[in-house]
Amino acid sequence: MVNKKKICFVVSTISTVRAFLDNHIRQLSETFDVYIAANLNENDLDYLKTLPLKGYQHVRIERKINLLRDGTSIIELSRYFRKEKFFAIHSVTPKAGLVNALAGKIAGIKNRIHIFTGQVWVSRKGIMREMLKSIDKLIARLNTHILVDGNSQREFLISEKVVKETNSLVLANGSISGVDTEKFKPNENYRSTIRCSLGITDEQIVFLFLGRLCREKGIDELLEAFSMLHKEHSNTYLLLVGPEEEDYSKKIKSKFQNLIDKKNFFLFGMTSVPEQLLNAGDVFCLPSYREGFGMSVIEASSTALAAIVSNAYGLRDSVVPEITGMVCKVKDVDSLYDQMKYMMEHPDFMRLAGANGRKYIQKRFNQADVSKAWVDFYMSLVCELDN
Repeated sequence: MVNKKKICFVVSTISTVRAFLDNHIRQLSETFDVYIAANLNENDLDYLKTLPLKGYQHVRIERKINLLRDGTSIIELSRYFRKEKFFAIHSVTPKAGLVNALAGKIAGIKNRIHIFTGQVWVSRKGIMREMLKSIDKLIARLNTHILVDGNSQREFLISEKVVKETNSLVLANGSISGVDTEKFKPNENYRSTIRCSLGITDEQIVFLFLGRLCREKGIDELLEAFSMLHKEHSNTYLLLVGPEEEDYSKKIKSKFQNLIDKKNFFLFGMTSVPEQLLNAGDVFCLPSYREGFGMSVIEASSTALAAIVSNAYGLRDSVVPEITGMVCKVKDVDSLYDQMKYMMEHPDFMRLAGANGRKYIQKRFNQADVSKAWVDFYMSLVCELDN
């Protein structure tokens, strides 16, 4: 029996595997032996046992830069790579990308792969921007293959001289994992149950955000635009879903007194069932300052929500303007307000955009198609080796 070639995915936390790599690992394991190296804790082990892995390794990869800790992680990881003799190593997220690339280079791994899923330096200025950008450039230089999870992001990275046309690739039509369209789909039972629990009536139009509640996601502008809209249209509702990072509950109470819990607004917090919460909405809003791709947008579109997104480069692939949704300007309250008002006053377009969105996702970002593209990519590396 021929031994399968070995692939190791390197991530900072297992949440990255849960969110983006689960189905890829299941498909790849039919042809390859798949391993994971990550900053593990006891709570991760039960989940890892559900995956068809050949092994996993704890490596303390932290998000913040710590030269001593990071140096130790690179040494530990390079030893693990040498021991297992991996055919390929593949990193996700910047910090894991840097540690993986250096360790892989030291260990002499032939196929070193990184996928870019967004750039934190885009919204930074000065020395910090240049430092973070230089890390991405180093990651691109040290790896043998660079993947990008969206075409507009790849074009941006080429224009910024982070990657080249010759060393970067978008698999399928983009997105790191695609969407499980049987999981993210319209469900009247979810819709009625969640709306009832929040006191949302059938007549209310729900604008929904799902993601990290922080300034760079455009939450300030979303709150301001919705507050303006609600003064004109009392049958609107704003539902914010996700972890709160910048004390938005206090900001809302002090600045937006016309937003009242479970009357026209609710800050839901974290959820482990986004496919259910999305069904409670009518229009998905992501007026982000920066975005690598917009996974939450295509999940919302798959659930048949119309979408409003900013014109940040990474979101261009997730919405077809005036077909599946609308586009507003970055950091522009009036522009966002205008698009929200248009949706509110044109309910037929809103519903049609949602229906078009689901068809668009089924055609371009189906999870099975994206996973197949990942398998095909790795098979192409095997063919290169054989030739």
